[in-house]
Amino acid sequence: MTTPLSNHPLPKGWRWVRLGNVCKVVGGATPETGVPQYWGGDIVWITPTDLSDLISPYIHSSKRKITELGYDSCSTESVPTGSVVMSSRAPIGYLGIAAVPLCVNQGCKCFIPGEDVDSQFLFSVLRHHMDRIQDMGSGTTFTEVSKTSLQNFFIPLPPLDEQHRIVARLDEQMAAAERARCAADQMAEAARALPSALLREIFPLRGENLPQGWRWVKLGQVAQVLKGRTPRQEWYADSGVWLVKFRDIANSTVQWTPGYRTFVGHSHASNLKPLQLGHVLISADAHDPKSIGTKVALVKYIPEHAIPAYYAGELLGVIPQTIDIRSEWIAYWFQSQYGYDVIQEAVSGVHLNAGPARNMLIPLPPLAEQERIIARLDEQMASADRARHEAEAHAKAADAIAAALLRDAFAPAL
Repeated sequence: MTTPLSNHPLPKGWRWVRLGNVCKVVGGATPETGVPQYWGGDIVWITPTDLSDLISPYIHSSKRKITELGYDSCSTESVPTGSVVMSSRAPIGYLGIAAVPLCVNQGCKCFIPGEDVDSQFLFSVLRHHMDRIQDMGSGTTFTEVSKTSLQNFFIPLPPLDEQHRIVARLDEQMAAAERARCAADQMAEAARALPSALLREIFPLRGENLPQGWRWVKLGQVAQVLKGRTPRQEWYADSGVWLVKFRDIANSTVQWTPGYRTFVGHSHASNLKPLQLGHVLISADAHDPKSIGTKVALVKYIPEHAIPAYYAGELLGVIPQTIDIRSEWIAYWFQSQYGYDVIQEAVSGVHLNAGPARNMLIPLPPLAEQERIIARLDEQMASADRARHEAEAHAKAADAIAAALLRDAFAPAL
């Protein structure tokens, strides 16, 4: 059971209330998924995923809908327009306001406001106190906050006219913050798309002729191509050699984060593929075939704390074996659309193996031309990366503004 923040006295007319005393808290359920008659109806049925996809606070529809038979088959309950819906697991904290009558699955809880609670105020106060709600979560498989815990959760509640005043002010201010956030997201999206546009200017599209002096070669003719090794379970250790995995690649680089690493014991290192400066790593093995080739990283740096480093079986390692080609050229090629298409053609099932990869074609200009293009792309990619970081910083600033607005609105109850 939570308690009110008693060391923070409330303004005159405000009071601490349990949610269960001012709202009806309702859970949800899922009809049997294997019964077609339960699905494809007209009843909006909300899951945490639906809440995560909202672009406004209001819920108008759902990805999947259920029939009357589906509704009657399980313990989900219809809630009216104006109810506030919250994901109570996987994860805790997504929020929305019902713009239509709806029901939810077991990953959500609904709050049906009483006559002295404004829906938009409830939405805002829950959003403001979400850290406290998340702290109530428990569970081993996944963290979940229970219906009982939510019923006993205290919120500060002003008189209804004060709720309306707070909501009106917040609506205007949050709309401005949301516009700033949308603008920042558009900037970030444009910045993330810029590298692909830059690569399209350099590399040929499928069916286009190569520039004069360029030629097609098989990757295995100019580079060593080796698949990494997936360790046996007993090889893993709390310390040892650093193993780079699929998850360690982001923004075309290896993320050498000390707190997020995989070790293999020193005695088993000889079974692994060593990682060198100049290696190009390509995602090559995954449960989802669509992720193969989506990550390409050039190893320009291995920090001292990660030496020696090795790479896992979900990655393909490529390193030049002739002075005619640069690692940067290989990396840029496989980040281009045509290079990605070449990778996909070499995939077998959910694997990109070394043999087919050696037969992948790569365009090869004279070395001086490669170096000129690489220098140009390095400069342009650095500018694109700076633009992305700046846009993401603007998005974080917009989020901070929204959080500050909520803090100010509920300052009397902090």
